[in-house]
Amino acid sequence: MTKTRDELLELKAHNPVPENHEREWANSPKGRAVFARVEAQMGHVQASGKKPRWRRPSFTIPAFVVLSATALAVASAGAGDKVVTVSASDALANPAAVERSLADEGIDAQIRAVPANHTLVGKWFHLYFAPNSAIDDEAFGLMKSYVGEIDGSNEAVMKRCPIGDCERTSLLEIPGTVKGPMTLVVGREPQPGEEYWAREIDWDNELAPSGALYCYRLEDKTPTEAGALLERLGYNVIWVHEDDKTSNEVPFPPTGDQIEYAFFRGPETVDMRTATPQNAERYKEAGGTPSQRHPRSSAPWAPQC
Repeated sequence: MTKTRDELLELKAHNPVPENHEREWANSPKGRAVFARVEAQMGHVQASGKKPRWRRPSFTIPAFVVLSATALAVASAGAGDKVVTVSASDALANPAAVERSLADEGIDAQIRAVPANHTLVGKWFHLYFAPNSAIDDEAFGLMKSYVGEIDGSNEAVMKRCPIGDCERTSLLEIPGTVKGPMTLVVGREPQPGEEYWAREIDWDNELAPSGALYCYRLEDKTPTEAGALLERLGYNVIWVHEDDKTSNEVPFPPTGDQIEYAFFRGPETVDMRTATPQNAERYKEAGGTPSQRHPRSSAPWAPQC
């Protein structure tokens, strides 16, 4: 692969707009969702400058304790101001050691690695929490911002990401109040013959092999079955019906709708997207949900369910 092609792929990985059919994309559910996020973030734009760290500097003492070969560093200034910093490269090199070090800090975390294109290798690809995790909306939004999910309505997030975006990072800061259980997903080099899955999907789709809900096979269930399962797990569900022109919240999906995409609006709130059978298969392919074209067998690196 030439350097020019590598550079083009890197640009493509950071640009959500397709190389062609821009008008169709802009009016698609995915396109409208991107523009909605941009519009929400514009209300929080601040003058550019040095990005402040999200924890309050006046309460941070620059005291660092090395826990395991620079895998973790702890900054502490008293109760509520402790931060554990986790390196994605160290998590790739020795995930078990990082998990043990986090456990020593009282954090219940599992490390997973997924194949990614070179722009995301050695960086945090995704993260998610179990439904019984004790985490508030602010901490949830802050941690999600490290994997590129920017909540423009979260004041703390916008202080960390003043222009409504943050560069995806290889370092993750975990507030001392967050104990998990959580799963931290890191990008790795693909094996020979393995797809760059990150280039093919939205990394925030929780139905994809890298997502929190993959093992529940929700795309194979009816909305009634999926909703009941999620509620038993402790989640709240917001239903959104999508077609090529609109995305509308509904009390419950129209008869015959199929599940095609899901993401978290908050620690315990699942935004569940449905569509007619005619559209659902297309949307699954676009969003990385297992489909006829990309069945579960095409992702052998996915978790053993």
